[in-house]
Amino acid sequence: MKRCVVLLFFIGLPFVLTAQFGLEGEIRPRFEFRDGYKAMPLEGSIPAMFVNQRTRLTIHFGTEKLVTKISVQDVRIWGNEEQKKHVPGFAVHEAWAELMFNENVSLRAGRQELVYDNQRFLANNNWNSQAQKHDAALLKLKHNSLRGHLGLAFNQQKELLSGTNYELNNYKYLNFLWLSNEFSKDFSLTALLMAEGFQRPETQNTLYIRGTYVLNAQFNKDKVKFYASSAFQNGRTNEGQQILAWYAALDFKYKIIPKLTLAVGAEVFSGKDAMDTLNTKYNSFNSYFGSGHSFNGHMDYFTDIPVHTKNAGLMNPYLKLAYKANEKTNLNADFHYFALQNNYVDQNIAIDKNLGIETDIYLQRKIHPMAQVQLGYSFMLGSESMEIIRGGDNEQWAHWAYVMLTVKPKNTLMLQK
Repeated sequence: MKRCVVLLFFIGLPFVLTAQFGLEGEIRPRFEFRDGYKAMPLEGSIPAMFVNQRTRLTIHFGTEKLVTKISVQDVRIWGNEEQKKHVPGFAVHEAWAELMFNENVSLRAGRQELVYDNQRFLANNNWNSQAQKHDAALLKLKHNSLRGHLGLAFNQQKELLSGTNYELNNYKYLNFLWLSNEFSKDFSLTALLMAEGFQRPETQNTLYIRGTYVLNAQFNKDKVKFYASSAFQNGRTNEGQQILAWYAALDFKYKIIPKLTLAVGAEVFSGKDAMDTLNTKYNSFNSYFGSGHSFNGHMDYFTDIPVHTKNAGLMNPYLKLAYKANEKTNLNADFHYFALQNNYVDQNIAIDKNLGIETDIYLQRKIHPMAQVQLGYSFMLGSESMEIIRGGDNEQWAHWAYVMLTVKPKNTLMLQK
């Protein structure tokens, strides 16, 4: 009976509205070889090898006044369950509806990805098989070249009869305002203001708020692209410590020849000076909702900057080369230098701030209109300070490799009135 109802619904659509209906799949297996991924290996350690896979099905439906998206996915490691045993694995990645009040105002509500600017502060973290999403409401406004998004999220573990206790390691609420204005075809500014509310552990009514204030500038002209970003954080951590932290980044791209682009830049995350014992503030900048894999090296040594640098901050100057061999093939080489931004003390001595150098080499090849393969090799030349900060043995060769196939079949139907 249910199948008949669903079938009649889709059969009846052409007679009641003009709409667009789309189905999109994704099958993404990735083989990884890990021998120094996230931390340098120890002498005698055995490399890890496995295949992880994301399988995703997305349904789009849209009319002039309504757009919806439902996306479910299964994330697994090959062989993580017995062959004759059924282990349910599908979960909802996105499920939202967006109402278009007019051409300038819309409201989206439900589980959704929040992706803004260069994804440094709000990202979908697509490299991770599970990716990242938020349960939120999003009001979108537009006037000429000015755009504004107001996002609101409030989290609860379950339906309660009283109170709003929330014990998961996550924000209790998230509010943000994003503004963007294109002053010309070459120059634009964006601003992001975020407030995250965290419930203090082992309490029910104490809520601490962290504020993040970001300003980005982008300039594109012929062969040149320039991106600058600065940010400031204040408020309190979920333990109640006062925050005073900052972030700055510059990225300059130049197309040397039509097929070769050079990028140079740097990121700096502020950290706490462990030598200043009188300082009671939390000085480590946190970009928890942003992408780390895309910025601070593919070996993911620094995807959680406060934790992965022991609160000492990070400096990451880099050089990147991108070669577009043809319409189907891209070859990239990235070089990162890592250093602590501030002092870290080990055995009563401030360690050398130099952490090491990472090299990422990766190739992307389109093998079908709906499929591509990507392979990469990375290695880390870590210092003794890297041993202290991230663990492992810096005398061992730290490297990582992967091969990833991404297949994305897609079909869209126009349903006419």
